[in-house]
Amino acid sequence: ASGGATVMVSPAVGRIILSGRRYVGPGDVVGSALAWASPARAYSAAFAASRAPIMELVDTATGLITTIVNIRRNGFADLSAIPAYGCSVKTLYDQSGTGNHFSQATLANMPILTRSSLNGLPGLTFSGSMVLATSGNVTPSQPFSFSSVAVRTNTSTAALIGCGSVPVQLGYPGSANLAQISCGTALTAAASDSAYHALQGVANGASSIIVVDGAATTGNGGTTAASTLLRIGRSNGGNTLAGTIMEAGMWPVGFDATQYGSMNANQHGINGYSF
Repeated sequence: ASGGATVMVSPAVGRIILSGRRYVGPGDVVGSALAWASPARAYSAAFAASRAPIMELVDTATGLITTIVNIRRNGFADLSAIPAYGCSVKTLYDQSGTGNHFSQATLANMPILTRSSLNGLPGLTFSGSMVLATSGNVTPSQPFSFSSVAVRTNTSTAALIGCGSVPVQLGYPGSANLAQISCGTALTAAASDSAYHALQGVANGASSIIVVDGAATTGNGGTTAASTLLRIGRSNGGNTLAGTIMEAGMWPVGFDATQYGSMNANQHGINGYSF
């Protein structure tokens, strides 16, 4: 037991669940995100309690609307609502409360929902020309921060989350085994391909930070401002991620060491993906 909670193993998703515990999401670690979305878990304890929608799925073969998946009170997606056949994600709902939902109108450009991506939880799998985007722009001044949990499966340049038409993004350069925060200048750090990582990026000019699984590298990430819509899964240059995203978000503040350390621990821990 931990804090009076009962420890159980869920055979449905192969995860340890603490019965009676209070869920803690990334929004409980650092609040007031500009946008945050996930097909797997909740932004915060309050969002989990709301049992609100987190994504809209369509049949990959026909494009017909299949279902809307809600969050459960334990903080994770209601897997029972996901059909057994192939689904694409038409809308990934922003859970931060700002209404910056990520969507895609063209079936071929919708990411595929992989039902069991990381420890039994669903993820967004991207390839080809797939991308999700907000309808409105985000315009925070530096410093601002990105956060994501994802895996890249090749060495192409791609964003996990970033702006649509300016080089502002957290993602990967066109070199193997690296992640980057880039706002006109790329600040990189080691991040092995074909493995999931918890990533944070702080855009703050010459004092920018890229954090890979809790390890921080500081340097020049550029001074380009965020000024357009947000996209998940594709860089501003049009390069789509080959890989899977579990969550992605943007904050209008520069994370400090305590905040990005706590975010990393949350993503790796039982409230996140236990990896």
